[in-house]
Amino acid sequence: MAIGFWSELKRRWKQAVIFLGVVIVFTVVLSILQPFEYETKTKLLIIHRASASYDPFLSAKAAERISISLSEVIYTSSFISKVQNSDYNFPSGFFQEDPHVVRKDWKDRVKANPLVQTGFLEIQTYHEDAAVSEKLASAIAEVLVEQGSEYHGAGDVVSIQVIDAPVTSERPVRPHIALNVLAALILGVVVFIIFVLLKFKGDINTTPIMMNALMPVARTPINASSGANVSSGLGKTQAQETKKQPVVGVTDARERRQNQSMENVLAPKVSQPARNQYPSGQAQQGTKVLIDLE
Repeated sequence: MAIGFWSELKRRWKQAVIFLGVVIVFTVVLSILQPFEYETKTKLLIIHRASASYDPFLSAKAAERISISLSEVIYTSSFISKVQNSDYNFPSGFFQEDPHVVRKDWKDRVKANPLVQTGFLEIQTYHEDAAVSEKLASAIAEVLVEQGSEYHGAGDVVSIQVIDAPVTSERPVRPHIALNVLAALILGVVVFIIFVLLKFKGDINTTPIMMNALMPVARTPINASSGANVSSGLGKTQAQETKKQPVVGVTDARERRQNQSMENVLAPKVSQPARNQYPSGQAQQGTKVLIDLE
């Protein structure tokens, strides 16, 4: 089956090329239609000061937990409003009036990634304008440094510092056309293989039915000498019973011929006077009587 499947794939290589070409062209067109965005990265460090009741290990774990909590706080409406009211001037229409639209756009433009087993928090921002993307990253970092205590609740025990200043990419990073084409190519290959596999299984399932329909019906020649052996069941019994029963019409005709022959043989024994004396019917009866007497 595996050999037949690979043969089927080779036979459909033209269809595969056309299908993958359409997928790649569609992916490229869809990627080009999306707005090209720049990326800005900045990194913050959460420091939990050790005390008599906290050893360095527990302090590091506490900083990690705070970084995870702050990464979720960044997507809240309270934090978004603080960034909006910051000293950075964002273009008009950057923050929509509908809070649902604002939070949706915010999740698309801002990514917060806490680094595991560390107190680092990496912020990534995206926008069509490189300057706006950098402003957004700087505003988020400033709000976390100056007003972060409102969200972690540790007071002066925890401090947040910017260790990597915002850096913006020189060219747009979204959409990543090469990565999108590679993903679409892999997905297209998988879809085409599944299509060929289903088609191949369907052909295998229908082949026996077609072969049975096209095969000629085998006919066994009937031997006249062994006709009774060909018959089965009730037919065989009826044929045997028919042989045992005498054929009435044939027997009667045979007896009539035998009687006629005997009459012709014995007819000269009857005297001529007897023939003249009796009519033909009576003479025949007399002949029968003489035959019986003899």
